[in-house]
Amino acid sequence: MAIRKSSIKAKRENEKEKVSDWERTLMTFPFIEAVLGAVFGLLFYFILNNKTLAELSWLLGPALSISRKSLLTSMKEEFDSLHNLSRHVDFAQSGANESIKKLDQLYAQIVEPDFREIKDGIISDAEKRLGDLAYKKRSDELNTGEYFNWLFKFLENTRPGSTIWAISMNLEIEWNESQEEDTFLRLNLDAAERKVTVERIFVVKESELEKFVENKYVRKQIDSSGEYMKPTYVTKEHLEKVDSKLLKSLGEGIIAVDKQVVLIDIESEEGYRGIVTMNSTEIDDWYRRFNQLKIYASEFKGENLMATENQIANQISVQ
Repeated sequence: MAIRKSSIKAKRENEKEKVSDWERTLMTFPFIEAVLGAVFGLLFYFILNNKTLAELSWLLGPALSISRKSLLTSMKEEFDSLHNLSRHVDFAQSGANESIKKLDQLYAQIVEPDFREIKDGIISDAEKRLGDLAYKKRSDELNTGEYFNWLFKFLENTRPGSTIWAISMNLEIEWNESQEEDTFLRLNLDAAERKVTVERIFVVKESELEKFVENKYVRKQIDSSGEYMKPTYVTKEHLEKVDSKLLKSLGEGIIAVDKQVVLIDIESEEGYRGIVTMNSTEIDDWYRRFNQLKIYASEFKGENLMATENQIANQISVQ
């Protein structure tokens, strides 16, 4: 099914490119006709000394140009209609049309008056969720499983030269002993191996910094620092002092791939883990905040990190 959808999409893109080239070629004809009309008019007037034919050429040239322009505009509208029709055909071929038919049948089968409000509410909720995806380019709140499915898919599909950029607010649900975090760390390290730049800024309380770098998930990123793996940090106290407005705007953190998608972290008692957005305005806003945060961030080195390294070495020697 995935291969079929991809093939349909590729076919539609190729047809769209061909039509665009064809339109650009035809759109030059009115201009050419107008120029030719002017040129022939000059020839008749100055060389053949025929004022009548010259005036006729000057009149017919623009008239033909305007007429062809109107015809091409009409043809373009017809082709736009065909493109819209092709999208509906692709929709039907994708299998989603069958799901819509099934929903319609199920809705009709619920005839009990007491269920009317409930079934209408289900339809309204689905309409709202699809509307958010279609117009806002934004998902609703995703539970942990849904969120990580999205996240892992995007991390696995990153290619050399792309960038993963993230803001980690050191939440309790982050960097803990779990299968999700194990997979997440592996996908980040694998991406860096593929020459994908991984830039992550940790926002940490100063009093927790030494304990923070002992975390095995964080430590592995620090130890893997290099050309493509670039972990940095800033303390919340420092950020509060220099740019408190920025600190408040960071929410609970994000992770993004290029300027294609941003996954916004959520820490929720209801089990929600994040929101996915492909809204270009929202992505640009997060990208601006990330770059502003980079100004205040530092690499993991210095007294705090050295103190932690000494503590780890002492623990090993005692054991």
